[in-house]
Amino acid sequence: MTSIDLDKVLDKAWAGKSLPEILAAPVGALKGISDRDGELLGPVRRIFPAGV
Repeated sequence: MTSIDLDKVLDKAWAGKSLPEILAAPVGALKGISDRDGELLGPVRRIFPAGV
């Protein structure tokens, strides 16, 4: 089985959040992507689309 340490890919503000919260998070929740960068990505509003 594969695992990932989400704290390595998420901003500190998202550390400790539940998986459903992370899946619904905006792209800006990813480490290294600012809120402004997330806005520029346009239709990519969340890390994972609804229903994943």
